[in-house]
Amino acid sequence: MEINDMVYGRVTYDLSRVEADPILFKSDGLPTYHFANVVDDHHMAITHVLRGVEWLVSTPKHLMLYEAFGWPKPQYAHLPLLVNTDGSKLSKRHDHIRISTYRNQGYYPEVVINYLTQMGGGFGQLNTANCDKIFQLDELAAAFNLQSVNQNNCKIDVEKIRLLNRLHIQNLIENDPDRIRNDLMKLLHQNRDKFQSLQFENQYHEYFDRILRWSSTRVFSINDLMTNDFLFLWSQPKYTWKLVDDGSQIGSKKQIQQTLQATIDALQKMNEKDFDDKDGILKQLRKFNDENQSMKFSAYMRLLRLSLTNLTKGPPVAESMSLLGKNRTIQYLINAIEYVGDNNQ
Repeated sequence: MEINDMVYGRVTYDLSRVEADPILFKSDGLPTYHFANVVDDHHMAITHVLRGVEWLVSTPKHLMLYEAFGWPKPQYAHLPLLVNTDGSKLSKRHDHIRISTYRNQGYYPEVVINYLTQMGGGFGQLNTANCDKIFQLDELAAAFNLQSVNQNNCKIDVEKIRLLNRLHIQNLIENDPDRIRNDLMKLLHQNRDKFQSLQFENQYHEYFDRILRWSSTRVFSINDLMTNDFLFLWSQPKYTWKLVDDGSQIGSKKQIQQTLQATIDALQKMNEKDFDDKDGILKQLRKFNDENQSMKFSAYMRLLRLSLTNLTKGPPVAESMSLLGKNRTIQYLINAIEYVGDNNQ
């Protein structure tokens, strides 16, 4: 028997090797899939059957059933399977097979759809497999052609999805900022239990845009901005650092409080506009530390990083200040002074 598959072309099967007397009804009287799918498709007036390539070998049985009933046969298109990176079959135990996993991790629907088009093909002139553009659904629908679908199984590459999502975030920042701002605001409210408080000025659009542009090459999903490394961007840090850090003394309570207060006094003299220049901020901090001479510059930077982010590693201090802006930076330093005063170490 010759099958004219819309993806695999002409496929020939030796009927003498096909199961001669397939089971159509089970012992409990219920029909098997082979029988039920033919009857159901006929009564639903199905003209095209698209299914996984693992069913290609069963197609002769189904065609013979159509012939036995005297029914018109649908056209068949068998599609390549999604498999793990090692070529093994996907399992329900693997999170990466669930759409909900990608949704919960902050991947945009259009990114997942475009990734699938890259793996499965079928879009001819759009050349989805060799470009980083995110195509719209109407573009994909207009270009789709079953005859150009890939015949090889598709290995899931999570890293590629991550890179596509980052690219899409960058595109949204430039072309649809309202959407990504709204997505970010929803995400912040969904994660409000992580923050001491959510405080945004009336002009939060400007702040969101600054954070999104800065993070667009650092994160793969805006959900990443809800992780510990970025919590300081949205709320006053919950301090856990100690006056003795990594075995070395940052300074005495009095020294730390005086240094932070002197830093606040110096920052108060700067304009809000000055905080747009991270290099200028760093220059001012170096000048202040040289004049103040209360501690080594490396220790001073460590103290400021802890005060601003509660992190031992993270963005450069001047960069963090530029992101936070003048008012937030000063407020965080004031809170750090209070934290040190309440610390009994």
